[in-house]
Amino acid sequence: MKKTKDHHHHPHPSSRNPREEQQQAIPVGPPQPPSPPASAYSPFPDLERRTIVLYDGSVRSYFALPPEHLWPHPPPEDDDDGERRRARLRECVLRYGNPDSAPAEDGDLTVASAAAPAPGPAPKRVRRRDPREEEEGEGEGEREAKGSERAFLEITKAINENAVERRKYTEDGKGGPLHCIVCGRTSRAFTNVHDLILHAYTSPNSELRLDHLGLHKALCVLMGWDYTLTPDTSKAYQSLSASAAVANREDLIVWPPTVIIHNTNTGKKKDGRMDGLNNKDMETELKEIGFTGGMPKSLYSKGGHLGITAVKFASTPTGLKEADSLVAHFEKDNRGREGWARVEAAHAGDDEKNPALVKVDEKTGERKRVFYCYLATAFDLEKVDIDTRKKAIIKSRRELDKLKNYS
Repeated sequence: MKKTKDHHHHPHPSSRNPREEQQQAIPVGPPQPPSPPASAYSPFPDLERRTIVLYDGSVRSYFALPPEHLWPHPPPEDDDDGERRRARLRECVLRYGNPDSAPAEDGDLTVASAAAPAPGPAPKRVRRRDPREEEEGEGEGEREAKGSERAFLEITKAINENAVERRKYTEDGKGGPLHCIVCGRTSRAFTNVHDLILHAYTSPNSELRLDHLGLHKALCVLMGWDYTLTPDTSKAYQSLSASAAVANREDLIVWPPTVIIHNTNTGKKKDGRMDGLNNKDMETELKEIGFTGGMPKSLYSKGGHLGITAVKFASTPTGLKEADSLVAHFEKDNRGREGWARVEAAHAGDDEKNPALVKVDEKTGERKRVFYCYLATAFDLEKVDIDTRKKAIIKSRRELDKLKNYS
């Protein structure tokens, strides 16, 4: 009897028991929760699943927002200090104040040439105001007045940040054609400030009407003209008393309140550069006369000390009061803005021999500088350092005096 080999029997896959396969497929561990819908991972809970047929006939699914999805309104632009908007205004002033002129003298800001426009995208025009920024309960006339006043203050700063650019307006277009900084690149050329003011006052652009009115007022104050009269071909609005023109200019103060002190230099050093009182020296000088609230900052250039110290006070009613007190202390001895103007006009020769600049103590023989100071206005911006110039804003003293609390 032949011995037969014992072959193991392997059943065909199709003959396997389905119950056995199901038992083998059961995962080890606790049961897993079902996968959440795709919208659970998205900030958009109303996502819809959609399908699309590809060119090869296959079908793919994707998620999309429904057409009726409500998008949230973007938050209003953070314009508390207006820095971005003022930067755009500054660029427009430099490009379109007079495009045929040479670069700025101080090297801080440059002017683009009309023949060779500056590379890059066109500068943005003045920001159009968002209706959400308007306060509830305000009438249309009140909103327009506030809007044009805000534009006036910002444009005033943009024009006065650089003395070279400001001179293009004060020279009444003699240095070349003028352009509207509100219109930007779409502005046409104007031969004089009067024509530019007529354009600003009568501009048909309703969206930029308030900004044009702000430009009209800023140019009138700069030129010493009456912004309360309608500009026309008779030019009657250009007749304004000198005292009223000065009052309009001195109303526009730098904020935070800043006092400018002149004649704080002390002579030349061995290397030929000017020397002067530093911040600590000026702080000591102010303490000796009873003023401790301000922060002095002496100004320098490549040639050394400029003989100017800017004293910054707090952005509060108390800060403004302290600044006024410091100015009054010097004005009682005729050492305010007008006093300094007289000294500058008559200045000649050696400072050390000029009693208006250097005072000698009869008992000790000590020589001390004679200070002159005044409250900084928009028209003094080129005298302060770049950082102070950029961060400062312009406020109306008349409007501040109407308020009880402000900052």
